[in-house]
Amino acid sequence: MRQTISAERVDFHEGICWPTAISVTGAQSLRIDARCEQEDSSWESRQEWHVEDSNGRRRLSINNLDPARPYQVRMGLCSGEVSNGDTDSTSRSNVFPFPDGRYVTDKALCGLSEQEMLERHGDMLGTMVRVIDGPSLTNAYEMQCTVGDVRVEGDDVRFRAQCGREGQADTVNGRYVRLSPTSFRLGQRTFSLCGTDAAPPQTASTCYRNGMSELAIRPNVDGTANIDIESVQGNAHICSLVGTASRTDIGYQYSARLDDDRQCELTIVLDENGSVTFKDPDWTCKQYHCGARAAFEHIEFSPATRVSCN
Repeated sequence: MRQTISAERVDFHEGICWPTAISVTGAQSLRIDARCEQEDSSWESRQEWHVEDSNGRRRLSINNLDPARPYQVRMGLCSGEVSNGDTDSTSRSNVFPFPDGRYVTDKALCGLSEQEMLERHGDMLGTMVRVIDGPSLTNAYEMQCTVGDVRVEGDDVRFRAQCGREGQADTVNGRYVRLSPTSFRLGQRTFSLCGTDAAPPQTASTCYRNGMSELAIRPNVDGTANIDIESVQGNAHICSLVGTASRTDIGYQYSARLDDDRQCELTIVLDENGSVTFKDPDWTCKQYHCGARAAFEHIEFSPATRVSCN
């Protein structure tokens, strides 16, 4: 397994870790708290880094870079046995605590064949569908997994799977948050089982239209909301953003890491009078989602601009 280490992050086997705290534990040792992401999973980890000299070469040993532990053991980077952790408060099985079936982020996908879904959504399909069939997990696109271990702690469902994609086989650690017997959250997306009315209910959507600007906020039961912003401004330059935002004390916040590793943090401010404004610090989101003469902070909606959602 190859590690690429920079001052801000660690890249490993299709995953990334961002250090949040670093402490020196020895002459050549560090303890690093980090936030990591890989495939369908995100987690907090405490890693022990140790540099040692071996036959004139320096080697870096990293313990607890879960889910990369199987690679570390196989490549001899870690010493000792890998602990499975305290399981006193957990239950283990080899299947998900959800019924078999197709789970989707949009119920409109339920009536389509896999080919129809692919033609309509292309590469995005992999983020919109999960199909559970016993120990088999797929995304109806390019990911094929066999789940070998599931750990359930309350509504926190964690699993380890062997996944194949584009001719490669990987070990993946995943995490779903159970919202109901037939729905779960992965990251900021909510997946619900097709063919059931037991999916979590959503609160009423709110939509606005002011001139050439439109906003739709469609809340989810988990406190997030699907947002859709479209605004045509000077010289027909456009701001356009579709995504999932988290609820805050003053409205909603959309957060995403951009291609150049900057962080887009767009806040939708809902004031007590029903007006809507936007905050885009340093115009980071604008530079990625808007034309040269358009900006999110130029958009405003008053209570009078609220309209019925389609």
